[in-house]
Amino acid sequence: CTHTATRGKGASDLSKSARRQSRRIAHQGRAGLRTGDMGGGYTYDFGRLFESDPVGRSKHEATVFMLHGLGDTGDGWSFAGNQLRIPGVRWVYPTAPTRPISCNGGMPMPGGFDIKNLP
Repeated sequence: CTHTATRGKGASDLSKSARRQSRRIAHQGRAGLRTGDMGGGYTYDFGRLFESDPVGRSKHEATVFMLHGLGDTGDGWSFAGNQLRIPGVRWVYPTAPTRPISCNGGMPMPGGFDIKNLP
């Protein structure tokens, strides 16, 4: 889910909401969101969320969201942060919802969006 902060009234509420959602993700181990929450008519549950804290005793200074490709999961990339060992970076690996993918004959697989056909 992408949140876009706007200037003026409501921007601070949005960031508070995003922080609450982030804490909920960490405690549930799932995004707890549904694609229907973002509009579009169809509803799919997001898959499991994987996380890794900054290496060693380094202070958390940045967060990287690593997105996977079609048919993969967050678990498929959860090794990346540990291999890169960048001090101060927290890594988050969300798993896209499992949904029918048109270009694969409607076969359900993890995907952030439907692909109608390949060029």
